[in-house]
Amino acid sequence: MNIDYEQIKGISEEKEPLFFHREGELYPDTAFIYMDEYGTISAETREDSGGVRCDLWNNRTLSWKVPENISGKGLLELIENNLSLFKEVHKGHSVEWDGSNNSGQLNDDASNASIKMGEIIYLLDASTYTG
Repeated sequence: MNIDYEQIKGISEEKEPLFFHREGELYPDTAFIYMDEYGTISAETREDSGGVRCDLWNNRTLSWKVPENISGKGLLELIENNLSLFKEVHKGHSVEWDGSNNSGQLNDDASNASIKMGEIIYLLDASTYTG
């Protein structure tokens, strides 16, 4: 299972590559790590406008919320320190036609790895990965 995280490497030198605060908004846009059905990892912000991309809605692309002020270096470290979890998720992620859409499913091992990834991100030591 190859995991491609070149986009993350490309933003690793930026201080806060995912931070985007729209004028007049109370909070910055929410930041996510994404992994598509092909094992490509990327990160970006998503405006909380209520809409969800089709690939996310149908679980073809998976996402994990990260601190919006995570540094590029911290983001790269997070990915590299947890590549085994991303590989486990990717290995157990299948996309199949469900009668109306191509939908993604996780087997038990992938689901557990995804949950573990979420827990790791939730418990991030902000000083390690931000600013």
